[in-house]
Amino acid sequence: MILLSLFAALAAAFVFLRLLFSLATIALPVWIAVSIFIFTFKSGGNILVAGLIGLTLGGLAYVAGLLAYAIAPSIMLSRIVCFIFALPAGVAGYHLGLGLSHLILISSPLKNIFSSGIGIFIFISCWRTVDHVLTDSRSL
Repeated sequence: MILLSLFAALAAAFVFLRLLFSLATIALPVWIAVSIFIFTFKSGGNILVAGLIGLTLGGLAYVAGLLAYAIAPSIMLSRIVCFIFALPAGVAGYHLGLGLSHLILISSPLKNIFSSGIGIFIFISCWRTVDHVLTDSRSL
């Protein structure tokens, strides 16, 4: 039974990691959309209106990021846009690593090292993914 729960936890972690990698390019717009949705809903808005406002502003953030990358005059500015897009994915990777460290019962000092390693790995992977996706969209 313990082995079954360990395998289930590892399978869930694999699914979350795969989802995190596939959603790397839209981590920032999704974060913005969810934050705006929660703010609007907690401010007394209807759930439908809050959802529409969150989706609209999240989509605008994605388009603004694509435009900022496309019109960046230098490679350094385009890398800054990639950094801004990949940063929320790195933070989410850190928290995913923290959750995994609680599941596999790592000792307390190693939790931050394990979580930071996963966060940095996901940040670098997402940076490369975002750079590749945005570079492909620039050539269109």
